Amino acid sequence: MGVLNIRYITFKELPYANFSIENIIVCNWIWKHNDIDDYSINGRKKNLLYYMTNGKREYYVDGKLLFRMYSSSMIFIPNGFRYCTKVVMDDENDICTGYNVTFDLFDENGKEIYINEPIKLFADDTHKHFLELAYQIQNSVLRPTPNLVRAKSCLYKFFDIITTDKDEEEYKARCFKDIQPAIERIELYPEINTPVSELSKLCNMSESTFRRKFKQYTNGISPIIYRNRIRIMKAEELCNNSSYTIEEAAIKLGFCDAAHLCRLYKQFTGKTLKAR
Repeated sequence: MGVLNIRYITFKELPYANFSIENIIVCNWIWKHNDIDDYSINGRKKNLLYYMTNGKREYYVDGKLLFRMYSSSMIFIPNGFRYCTKVVMDDENDICTGYNVTFDLFDENGKEIYINEPIKLFADDTHKHFLELAYQIQNSVLRPTPNLVRAKSCLYKFFDIITTDKDEEEYKARCFKDIQPAIERIELYPEINTPVSELSKLCNMSESTFRRKFKQYTNGISPIIYRNRIRIMKAEELCNNSSYTIEEAAIKLGFCDAAHLCRLYKQFTGKTLKAR
């Protein structure tokens, strides 16, 4: 691609650019200890969004260690960036896993957008917001009939989050501070079927007010669906990245039985849950 067909912008400029997200590819790669991905010469060919569910990686630029990435972290690497990454597991028999999403960006004139920024690491995903986005992108693309609108909306949401001004983030934190006790209860203990009535009492508000405000926080998702999504994600992690059977995962996460878990997993993802 010629230089005239490329447009370079920064993260600061991105929210004000008219751009589209195209050519989304999703996969679940499995890496072993000492596996290396080397982009130090030609750079990446597509933008990468990667959420690590298990493992540890080292990232190098110009032969120097830039940082280490651990489980429950997300990384964004722009198209064209030159780097090298190596898997360094504490247990050499363990595997490194995660959600791998690549895509291209184009402006309104058809020029390919290169984000002129270094790697961005998001190491603190305490509330699993990035995990939720990665999970939704994967299942939107890999379902029997791909839902590209949803996948693109999740990627736009990601860019909105990472380019949001600090003042706006603080405003959002203040806006939903009153329902934070319920959010933390659901996210910390998704295996407990806490009734919405009890969640609303934790927040000292009526059930109707709580439901309305919670849907504002989650962009229309009810507390029950929000909890079930977390349970489904955790079940997938347990079955794919550990020695848990489906039955054991179901018990740990508060499902009635394995059939209930499998039925709900199929409903949310369109796929059949399989143990490692």
